[in-house]
Parts: sequence; C-alpha cells; structure tokens
Amino acid sequence: MTPTCLRQAAVQELARGWKDDLDTLPLLKDRAATMTNYPVRQAAVQELARGWKDDPDTLPLLKDRARQR
Repeated sequence: MTPTCLRQAAVQELARGWKDDLDTLPLLKDRAATMTNYPVRQAAVQELARGWKDDPDTLPLLKDRARQR
C-alpha cells in the first residue's frame, strides 16, 4: 500500500469512526483545504460533506473546493 493510500484510508476511518473526537473535524478541514495530494484531499472533502453538514464552516469550504481548479 502506498503512503497516499494509507493517508487516504486514515482520513476516511477517522471521519467514520472518530466523529466525536474533538480533533477529527479540524484535521479534516485542514486536509480538505491544504493537502496537495489529491486522493487525500478528496477523501477529506467527501467525509466532510457526509458527516458534518451542520458545521457552519463545511458549506463554505466545500464551495471553495468546488471552485478550485
């Protein structure tokens, strides 16, 4: 398994299994906003959209990601 696949899997599993952990949401937001590795950034964006719809920062972050090239 490549390092990218491992990071992508870690992001997905953190989002799915540790949603209540206080560090999970900030980590996902950071990965979605700053990660240069596309599969990891994609996983973070997808998990934010699935699990944090009520967070006030999620929609603006997703809109920003949708506008990026």
